[in-house]
Amino acid sequence: MIINNEDIIKMAQIREDEKKGIIDVFVTDINALKKVASSLSGMGFDHCLSVTCVDYKSRMSVMWHISSYSNDEYKGHVVQLRIDMDTSNLTPDPRYRASMINVPSLVDIWKSAEFLEREAHEMFGVNFYGHPDMRGILLSDDFYGKWPMRKDFTFDKSGIKYEFE
Repeated sequence: MIINNEDIIKMAQIREDEKKGIIDVFVTDINALKKVASSLSGMGFDHCLSVTCVDYKSRMSVMWHISSYSNDEYKGHVVQLRIDMDTSNLTPDPRYRASMINVPSLVDIWKSAEFLEREAHEMFGVNFYGHPDMRGILLSDDFYGKWPMRKDFTFDKSGIKYEFE
C-alpha cells in the first residue's frame, strides 16, 4: 500500500489500483481536504498534474491529480484527490445561469495547481476560495457564468456570426 499515512487513512477513503498506478483518495469532509492534501505533499507528492470535475447533475466531483518528481518510490503512481459536492440544493446566483460550487484552493500546497484550478473554475463554475487569481484564462468575459462543461449548460445559437477569412 503506497498511502500509509495515518492522518490520510483517518480522513479519507483510499482505493489503490496497482496495475494502473492510480490511487483514489476520496475525502468526504471538506474541512479535511487541505489537511489530506498537505499530508500527501509531505509524503513527497510534489506537483499537481491536472484539476478536473465531473458533473453528475446532483453532485460534482472535484479532482486534483497529484504525482511526484522527487520520490522514486512514487514514480509511476498518480493520486486522484477527490471530493464530491452536493449540487442538488444550490440556489442559482442571479448574476449567472447557475451557482458556483465552493471548495478550498490547493495552490498554497501545489503551486502547479494555479492555472489548472482557474480552468476548472471557468469550465465548471467551481470557486476555489483562497486562490490568488481566479480570473478566466480561456473564455471571453461575456461568457462568464455559463460554465460550458456542466450538464445544465445551454447556448443560444441565435445571433451568432461566423466569420471566415
